[in-house]
Amino acid sequence: MIVIQYFLSIIFIFLMYLSMTVFGLLGAIPAWLSRDATYWVIRNYCGTVIWLARVICGQKSQAVKQMMSGVNKGAGDTQLVIYPQGTRVAPGKSMPYKVGAAVICQRMERPCVMAATNVGIFWPKHSLLRKRGTAVFEYLDEVPADLELTDFVNYMEEAIESASDKLNIEAGFEKG
Repeated sequence: MIVIQYFLSIIFIFLMYLSMTVFGLLGAIPAWLSRDATYWVIRNYCGTVIWLARVICGQKSQAVKQMMSGVNKGAGDTQLVIYPQGTRVAPGKSMPYKVGAAVICQRMERPCVMAATNVGIFWPKHSLLRKRGTAVFEYLDEVPADLELTDFVNYMEEAIESASDKLNIEAGFEKG
């Protein structure tokens, strides 16, 4: 089964880059001439990649719904770890936080315990290099349960980013 997954992943990656090339070449001049054409090229490329992921890799676009289903199946005191940006982010880089963690915590009426880390300094994303040092995970306060969805996400982002920045500085990383 894992061999099939690797094979399908390779096909997906090939087709994703092929469609990037096709959209890039065919859409370059129209996109250069018009903002609307630029949006059309980007929108259709993204739609193509999502379609390829769904058809070839079996991935669905309703990630929060899937996570909720998985959490609901868990019995008793389960824990769920979520990267609120949807992925690991390199130190010094910024990506907007997504609503998935907030939605799950609010719907499940469960506490959200945040964690900050400096792991990205020692184990960079998309790199074989592993640096020496001490990776630290710092658990922060729970997010107040009475926050609206947008406030919940903003609260997480402010708390996690500022705590992670401090850990990164302690490890010798300077932002900017």
